[in-house]
Order: sequence, then C-alpha cells, then structure tokens
Amino acid sequence: MTTHGVRKLGDYQAKWLVLFSHPADFTPVCTTEFVAFAKAYPAFKKLNCKLLGLSIDSVHAHIAWVRNIKEKFGVEIPFPIIEDLSMRVATPEGWLPGDKVIVPPPATVEAAETRAGEGYGCTDWYFRKKVA
Repeated sequence: MTTHGVRKLGDYQAKWLVLFSHPADFTPVCTTEFVAFAKAYPAFKKLNCKLLGLSIDSVHAHIAWVRNIKEKFGVEIPFPIIEDLSMRVATPEGWLPGDKVIVPPPATVEAAETRAGEGYGCTDWYFRKKVA
C-alpha cells in the first residue's frame, strides 16, 4: 500500500524508476530529502522517470508527514510512498532476486551474543545475511 493506493512494479513498465528508502517519517534529514525530490520531480518527469519512496512507517504516518511537509514547507509531495510495516525483506545494495537478504540486527545484548549460532552468514553481530 502507498500514499497513492496500491502500486505494483509492473505499473512502471517502460519507464525509469527511482525507488528510494528513508528510515522514518518526521525526521529532519528525510524531510529535506523528500523536499528535494519533490522539487526535482518535474526534471525526473521529463526523463520519463517515476519516483517511489519507501519506509517502515505506515501509510497513515506517510500521509500525515506529506500533509505536514505541505503545511510547514509549502512543498507538495507528488510521488507515492510505500509502507513496509512488516520489514520482512531488507535488501542490500545491488540485490537481485535469489540473492541473500539482510537479517535485521538484534535488539538486545543477549540476542547479539546468541546471533552467531543462528546459522546466518555473519560479517559482525549487527550485519548478517540469509537466503530469502
């Protein structure tokens, strides 16, 4: 689900697509990035390129944030933002279907200690990958 309703990657066939993610709504850095993307939107549109945002927040939070940006900064966000409440598939840079995905980092010291024995590809306690 997005702020513009249901979207599928097939909706962007025969177009360029910039899919970008941000950690959370209502954060200063992400707000500046969204304002910049909104201002650059006409240039992307001329290139037949669509923009699509993504974060772990709900579509309701996205809508509130988009409305806040319009009210406080005078900038309308013209592109959809996808919700990812489940956070089930975290993909690293350069990911292709069939590649390993990132395992979310542990939330406690105890979990960090036991993570090594969980059978995931381990770079360090916070950075692990597994087959999707």
